[in-house]
Amino acid sequence: MAPIPPILVRIAATFLTQILTRRLQQSPLFFRMVDRMLHEADHFQSHRLQGKPVPPYISRDPQEPTVREMAEDAWKRRVDDPGEPHDEPNPFATPSSSASSSPASNMRASSSSLDEDAQRQRARDSFRAAQANAERARQARREEDEGSKRDGKRDEMRDLLDKIRRQQQQ
Repeated sequence: MAPIPPILVRIAATFLTQILTRRLQQSPLFFRMVDRMLHEADHFQSHRLQGKPVPPYISRDPQEPTVREMAEDAWKRRVDDPGEPHDEPNPFATPSSSASSSPASNMRASSSSLDEDAQRQRARDSFRAAQANAERARQARREEDEGSKRDGKRDEMRDLLDKIRRQQQQ
């Protein structure tokens, strides 16, 4: 018996993949499985690696009566956050207001505002300098272009004069 040609294997695999994809696309069970896996993956770092239990999975499928009951029950009980670390300190927090009442912190605050003003002024100055440099570069480029045009015209005039002289000498 002859082996199956590879092109037929590829075509069959393509058709089977399309059929399987369509079936999975219409399957609520598949969506529940994917949703459950995403739930587990979301809580892997914050719970499993720290030895905490993963919060119970509540499906998002409103068609399931048990899920709807679980959601309503959780809503009635006002379930707190299942333990994700939402109380971490803000990395962008400003110094506390109690520290600003001391004179040393007032001096720091005024010096920081002076630093910010100085930084802004330096930024403005550097921006103006960059604009001036760019303008000078544009002007130099224009002058070079005009000079090369003049040189080209000058060379053209010399060539024409040379041709005229040669013709007169002959």
